[in-house]
Amino acid sequence: MFRGKAQNNRRVQLTSRGLVFCSVFYVFYEQYLTIWRDAFLSLGLSLAAVFVATLLLTGFDVFSALIVLLMVTMVVVNLGGLMYWWNITLNAVSLVNLVMVSDVTVHISSHACS
Repeated sequence: MFRGKAQNNRRVQLTSRGLVFCSVFYVFYEQYLTIWRDAFLSLGLSLAAVFVATLLLTGFDVFSALIVLLMVTMVVVNLGGLMYWWNITLNAVSLVNLVMVSDVTVHISSHACS
């Protein structure tokens, strides 16, 4: 890893993904290098866990598990659209909120489905 000279509290690092500017103003800059991959991975794993857990808890009723999965997917997509409309950037905090909304939606839609 190459570290350049520190000028005005800034430092340039060369990583495998490109240049990273480290300074007091860009402390959490590295999260934006992989945030979309992390978002799709986290939401995909969350949806897979929702399907498996609902399938097991409903006594292998595939139709109910698919309905719950569809509802959770629709709520996450709608919240993503609302984030875009309100100009909320995708970062670690908003990604945690997207994953947590899938948990709340499972509770609501599974009670309505049973």
